[in-house]
Amino acid sequence: MMFSPRPMRYKSARKRKLPLFLFALLVAGIGWLANDNFGLIAKFQKEMLAYKISQLPAIISTAQAEEAPPAAQKITNVVRHISRETDRIRGGESLSAALARHDISNQESFQLAEALRKELNLRTIQPGDVFVLERQVEPAALVAPSVLVNTAPLYAFELVRSDGFGVPARYRAVREKAGVAAGSDSAFTVTRIDTPVTKVSRSISGKISSSLYEGILYAGGDPALVNRFSDVFAWQLDFYREVQKGDGFKMIVETRFADGRFIGYGRVLAAEYNNAGRQYRGFYFESDDGKFTGIFDEQGNSLEKSFLRSPMELARITSRYGQRFHPILRQQKRHNGVDYGASTGTPFWSIADGVVLEARYSLTAGKMIRIRHRNGFMTEYFHASRIAPGVKVGATIRQRQVIGYVGTTGRSTGPHLHFGMTLNKNYVDPSRQNFPAGKPVPSKLVKSYMSKVRPLAEKLEKIEVT
Repeated sequence: MMFSPRPMRYKSARKRKLPLFLFALLVAGIGWLANDNFGLIAKFQKEMLAYKISQLPAIISTAQAEEAPPAAQKITNVVRHISRETDRIRGGESLSAALARHDISNQESFQLAEALRKELNLRTIQPGDVFVLERQVEPAALVAPSVLVNTAPLYAFELVRSDGFGVPARYRAVREKAGVAAGSDSAFTVTRIDTPVTKVSRSISGKISSSLYEGILYAGGDPALVNRFSDVFAWQLDFYREVQKGDGFKMIVETRFADGRFIGYGRVLAAEYNNAGRQYRGFYFESDDGKFTGIFDEQGNSLEKSFLRSPMELARITSRYGQRFHPILRQQKRHNGVDYGASTGTPFWSIADGVVLEARYSLTAGKMIRIRHRNGFMTEYFHASRIAPGVKVGATIRQRQVIGYVGTTGRSTGPHLHFGMTLNKNYVDPSRQNFPAGKPVPSKLVKSYMSKVRPLAEKLEKIEVT
């Protein structure tokens, strides 16, 4: 028996429509909201607009924001803000190159450099120095509140760097006329803002087991303090050759703090060194007006002499004055001088005022310098990697002026400085010469000197050396 499919039944479309009375009720509700509560909706829209404005990028200073303008207006007509960008000077980069990375124009860069030169040597800017750029920026229309339009030139620039003691200083340059158009000739005014430094004196002492360098570091000092201590006795002792095991040292030195942070040691106010039973003492003195300074003993006699004991900062000595086995000639040979081992490029100075006799290259001495001094003395400096600019025959040289840099030119097996001294054309041992001393404390300052030195001397007596 055959069956035909049963026809499908569809529900009437009338049953899916919204009842007429519900539709009428919905229309009436919308009308009621539109007619009687439009103020509530407008308030909600206004609050949402204010919220969007508050979400502008964080670099915008909200302290300068004015009341939010109506939606139909652009923020650029009402609000002006300051943006701040912080960066560091990169290796091998000049200030102008750093500014160019931040789209500062050549004209603005030139104006800024000219202003900074009045307070700062731009050549001393180093990689790692921090700088801050402040520019006037204006937010774009509300339709795109996250877009910033820079319509004004650089407003201010700030460079943060540290001095030789690690004290941070800020150099702030502000444009004299704010809000001028880009490319304006408006100059910058520069102000240096120094970080207050607190100085506290402390004592350091110790005994020598191998070298002064290691002794001071073991006692809590640093390499800079080693040099400052040795500078006190630079005219009395050669710490390369005359240091002996068991020698003792004492010092009263400034410790420097900035923002509560230790930033390093300052001046050595008083120092004592006991070398093979002989005591040396030195005190730093500066007059109240700052016009007279120097290093003196307890009686006010100057420790500064016409000749220093050594031609460079502390370094490892490789050969003593007298006989030695020459490493190249392979024979015993009298060594008329002292070899100071140091890395290539280490600067060395003249130990006294004088006039350059020779500044040339020699097959044996390499790049060499000879200087004539008073009273028949002459000093020589061999094996330099290079001679300092301006050091040439006939040039006048001052004590402690850098005249060259350590190298290994000529007949040499490694980087070092050969230093020698002659008196009336005969080689002499520099450490055995008695050179004239400098001027003592003036009579009018003796009372002030004694009042400052006596308390320091009493403190030195109380310091124990262990």
